[in-house]
Amino acid sequence: MKFRNLLIASALSCTALLPASYATAVSQVDGIKINLKMYLQGALLGVKPHTGLMRDDLRAAKLIPLKEPYSAFEKYSHFGEMGGQEAIKSPDVLEVTGQDAIVDWVFVELRHPELQKIVLATRSALLQRDGDVVDVDGKSPVSFPGIEAGSYLVAVRHRNHLGVMAMKSYELSATPSLVDFTDPKASYHGSHPMLQISDKMALFAGDANQDGEVRAEGDSSDKDYIFFNVLHASDNVDANYNFILSGYLEGDINMDGQVKYQGPTSDGALLAFDIVFFWRYNCPQVDKDCRLVEELP
Repeated sequence: MKFRNLLIASALSCTALLPASYATAVSQVDGIKINLKMYLQGALLGVKPHTGLMRDDLRAAKLIPLKEPYSAFEKYSHFGEMGGQEAIKSPDVLEVTGQDAIVDWVFVELRHPELQKIVLATRSALLQRDGDVVDVDGKSPVSFPGIEAGSYLVAVRHRNHLGVMAMKSYELSATPSLVDFTDPKASYHGSHPMLQISDKMALFAGDANQDGEVRAEGDSSDKDYIFFNVLHASDNVDANYNFILSGYLEGDINMDGQVKYQGPTSDGALLAFDIVFFWRYNCPQVDKDCRLVEELP
């Protein structure tokens, strides 16, 4: 990952790699805005039948941080004028209920339209229950200040889900454009980068250790990550694997504010059966090693 970040930083410093329009001074451009839509499998686990609304348990438990969390993660790198500075200025944003209630922070990338690995700008933004991704005021389209209008690839990521990138580039400007990652008819990079729930697409849950894979078996699996985080928790003085961790945690697969290793509805069980093994049963040629792999370039 350090090599990837170095590659991106080097590419950004080389103006020959960028379209001529990107060379426009930051002060001379209006920036661009995006109307994004996406679903997270973790926040849909337990929602039956599918209503089109994710659960907002983290918000209800007052666990969503006011400052974006991605700057603290080694495997997320911010680029651009605003990336990494996002914060919810009004706590009222997290008091909204219903379909516009906040589910969690997500990570949005603008990439070079031809050099797919090159990330040009990022923003942390807020995901609502109905799949809308909004800026830190809880209602506006996601804004990229200082970014010239033009053609971009768009990718979305989440701290314990597998990220995905749209296959086609979008013409983006100060007038908000729709980029819909829930559309099953759209094309996405990779062979099976997301799963379909009812008539919508969703990012795969389960990447608790943020290594770009979801694994329930083997060394350094996500299930092991959950187990050892529970076992070694400072409050778990008896080293009990039935101990329940509470908080804003990457091992919280179903995003209910708790990390549980043992039990039929635990994060360990959901990871193994509802995510990995279920997908293997339905599409065995994709997952011969009981794992799902992120298909970002």
